[in-house]
Amino acid sequence: FINVSGNAYFRIGELKMAENRLLDALRINPNHAQSHYLLGLIYEKQGEIEKAKGHYQKFLEIWKDADEDLQQYIEAKRKLAVI
Repeated sequence: FINVSGNAYFRIGELKMAENRLLDALRINPNHAQSHYLLGLIYEKQGEIEKAKGHYQKFLEIWKDADEDLQQYIEAKRKLAVI
């Protein structure tokens, strides 16, 4: 539920609320890939590039065995290459 509300806050542009909810989710499950991906997006939007990179890297590490054609996997790899 925490991650769902974090995603909802992200979608409506409430980045601070989204960040707080996603960090709560990671305290419960530090390997929740989607939370890392969304935090990467949030930090990138806020100009916190090193934090964004760290979360994209963690996302890719957790999903290292994912299908390489998954959109979030492709996007995280692309973002790491350009930021």
